[in-house]
Amino acid sequence: MSEYKDCPNCGAVNPGTIDVCMDCGTPLPRGGGGNKSLLFVGVGILSAVVAALAVYLLLDRIDLFGGSDSPPEPSQVETFGAYRATFMDNCGLSRTDDIDMSGLEQYIVTQEMYICDRGEYYLGFMFVRYTPDIVPDLDGAVAGSVQEMRANPDISDISCSDGELTIDGLPARKATCTFTLASQGEQGRAHIRYVLDDHDLYMLQSIYPVSREDTYAGRANAVMDSLHFAAQ
Repeated sequence: MSEYKDCPNCGAVNPGTIDVCMDCGTPLPRGGGGNKSLLFVGVGILSAVVAALAVYLLLDRIDLFGGSDSPPEPSQVETFGAYRATFMDNCGLSRTDDIDMSGLEQYIVTQEMYICDRGEYYLGFMFVRYTPDIVPDLDGAVAGSVQEMRANPDISDISCSDGELTIDGLPARKATCTFTLASQGEQGRAHIRYVLDDHDLYMLQSIYPVSREDTYAGRANAVMDSLHFAAQ
């Protein structure tokens, strides 16, 4: 069973870990909510919680002043589930077990998350396979990612845009957020792609400092656009 919070303004059901309603932005009550099954409140909330966890994990590691002006290194192709992506700069992706899926085990068959840390340029890839009775919700995943950024106390001045697209004929979403990281006094930009393949949800993230856009934007976009079926 999972914690939830009802919005006092619009009535939307939100994950119990957040403080602002994902639908209308109204502050939510402090403390935990009720114990309500995620199947009951909807797969949109489930997808939102999972996506928020992935965004939190990557944001928790970033140091937008930690990079160097080293030239791009050769790219590498990595495969996750049924998909592959071409990671620029020979990222050396490493799997992390830090993502905490406590309370979600009954809905998830398997999950994997990998992170590439190039100093001030970060990439993250998450693959989640849900149980056969769950069909993930792409809009819920986008909402969870954006809400996690808005709820992060170190992030301010956040502006996000999102849109629909298809990848290899499958439904997908994209989101771009620009934000200020207060502890470092630096603006960052995050690009995220989401792909839904039956019960499998794929999420690809990149984050880099806006001040280095000329260096990293092209690399980040190339990675985002490289996400395709592994067989292709």
